[in-house]
Amino acid sequence: MDEAALARIAPDLVRVAWGRVVRSAEPLGGGMNSTTALLKLPDGSFVAKWVPTASAGALASGCEVAQLLAGHGLVTGEPLPTLDGRLTVPVGQGAVALLSFVAGEPLTANSVRDQKAMAVTLARVHAAETTTSSAPFMSDEVAELVHDVEPWIRPNVRVVLDEYDRLPALTWGVLHADPAPEAFLRQETGEVALIDWTASARGPVLYDVASAVMYLGGRVKAEAFWHVYAGISPVPAAELEQHLEAFSRLRAAVQAAYFSMRVATADPTGIADQRENWKGLRDAEQMLRANGVEPVVRPR
Repeated sequence: MDEAALARIAPDLVRVAWGRVVRSAEPLGGGMNSTTALLKLPDGSFVAKWVPTASAGALASGCEVAQLLAGHGLVTGEPLPTLDGRLTVPVGQGAVALLSFVAGEPLTANSVRDQKAMAVTLARVHAAETTTSSAPFMSDEVAELVHDVEPWIRPNVRVVLDEYDRLPALTWGVLHADPAPEAFLRQETGEVALIDWTASARGPVLYDVASAVMYLGGRVKAEAFWHVYAGISPVPAAELEQHLEAFSRLRAAVQAAYFSMRVATADPTGIADQRENWKGLRDAEQMLRANGVEPVVRPR
């Protein structure tokens, strides 16, 4: 479903499922895996977010996480339940959630102030629930994403997943799983929100840390983030230091698997053309190399 279609059906959908009146609806522009529309209701602004059926479960669980963390005082763009208490409703070949619209200025990677704000916000997320676990994490899901568009992808992803399986028990918590700077929004009050929870999961907190470091350009460029986060994290300092590199490799492997799938299926969501999918795959290859993983099989 495209954004214009979502905006057209939103008034009737919201009236029936949520019992609310939509005063206006317009395309908003979403991420790489969703379609969104901005809705004006009498009591405020909301975002209708549609995802295809394959991602409907992730949307529902992400709504639950956003709701949970909102209860801990974070601004998350939490969902509005339907009249019968659901957080998503099936629509076409997918599902829709109605999320509180969060206004604010996206944070940037190159600002020391913004990096520190990211660290504080992410640490609050991770502190909401913590435990220690050696359970599997994402291995099956990542392996299933791999498409053999180039021969180096599958063996290198397998090497990294096997490395994770050998790690000791680690600190687990609620993960955003994709904490790019633009997911953090500084509001007029100065408070920083964290939105877009569709990729969220429960898993090793270091996965989020490595993801943030990746988006900030690597450990050296992310120094302001790292210094603040390490000082307030629920993760022991020794665990952070010892295993960040392994999780940086894991994050790169996830990127490689994900973009191999997008290249193979020519997935157009969130991009201008297929070249952006190939760029994502090239970036993942470079990130693997930068973190010490040389291609087992050289690309053609």
